[in-house]
Amino acid sequence: SDGLSIKFTNKEDDFDTLTWDFVFRNHILRLHYNIYTGISIYPRRFREAPRKDNDAVVEVARFLESRLMVNSTKRALS
Repeated sequence: SDGLSIKFTNKEDDFDTLTWDFVFRNHILRLHYNIYTGISIYPRRFREAPRKDNDAVVEVARFLESRLMVNSTKRALS
């Protein structure tokens, strides 16, 4: 597949923060956006997260990084 297979399950909207929970490969992860601190992805069970949840975050991050515009030149050259 050329994309991530994720399912959003919950959204919380606050004054300066948005939080979305989503499922990726049976791991419940959280996408967090704050106007001051930016974007973060982490396991929903943050402090109690098993290693596999953290590995899923790394996998999502690597996928997103590979799609950044700065990487489009590298792909075109290879």
